[in-house]
Amino acid sequence: MQDELAASIAEKLRNKLAGAGPPPSRKCTPRIDAYEALPKAWHYQWTFAQGGLEKGRECYELAIRLDPGFALAYSG
Repeated sequence: MQDELAASIAEKLRNKLAGAGPPPSRKCTPRIDAYEALPKAWHYQWTFAQGGLEKGRECYELAIRLDPGFALAYSG
C-alpha cells in the first residue's frame, strides 16, 4: 500500500512540475531592484515579528517577479 501511495504522489508531482517551466538559472541577478528585495525578505523572515513571514514572502515574490531566473529568491 505504501508503494502505491508513493507512486501516486510521485505521479501527481511529476504532472504538476512538468508545466512549471525551466528551473531558475542564476544565483545572482543583474536587476538591482530584485537583489535589494532579497535582504529585506531575509530581515522580515528572521525577525519573528508578527506578520514578518508574510512580508518576507512578499519580498521573495517581488524578487521573482522582477527576475524569474533569480535562484536565490526561489530558495527563500
